[in-house]
Amino acid sequence: MMKSPRVMATHAPYDLLPTQFHEKRPKLIYLARNPKDVAVSAFKHFGGSPFHVYDEFWQFLEEFLAGEAIANIGYWGSHVLDWWKRRHENNVLYLKYEDIRKDPKVGIQNIAEFIGKDLTPEDIDKIALHCSFDYMKKASKDEVFMKAFGWKESPFVRRGKVGGWKETFTVAQNEMMDKCCEQWLKGTGLEFEME
Repeated sequence: MMKSPRVMATHAPYDLLPTQFHEKRPKLIYLARNPKDVAVSAFKHFGGSPFHVYDEFWQFLEEFLAGEAIANIGYWGSHVLDWWKRRHENNVLYLKYEDIRKDPKVGIQNIAEFIGKDLTPEDIDKIALHCSFDYMKKASKDEVFMKAFGWKESPFVRRGKVGGWKETFTVAQNEMMDKCCEQWLKGTGLEFEME
């Protein structure tokens, strides 16, 4: 058993968290990302080695837009909305990837306050550096997975760019995604920056 305090990361939807999470109500930080960039990132993840589930982006996108489950993470619409509904609970911090990319130091400060940690400006600068995409991309080259599979590039830390979906989506795919987003998010108050 891990010593307290513990940190765990998961892609699990809210309803698939272990019972203890619902009973003990630990602090939970949820990071949502816009669906267009998620779709491209997930396709690159599941379309490439070692998984290679999809050959073409359109194959993946059809399932994504139909609300079909993506591996063990469920589908985007219910995933982000189930957590969004809980954003006002005192043990949940709901963040958006696009906001953190825009101003990482504000995101770090929000997380620190949520978990009850006082950070100096120097601490925040150091954390921002170590959490920067370039730093994580470089560090990922030393991961066990990279060495075990002989990968030169990590399928897990690829680009991290907001709006990168524009390099993959066709005009028709973008229009279909916009319609689905409108249905998924209608009346929720949740909005995403797409670029």
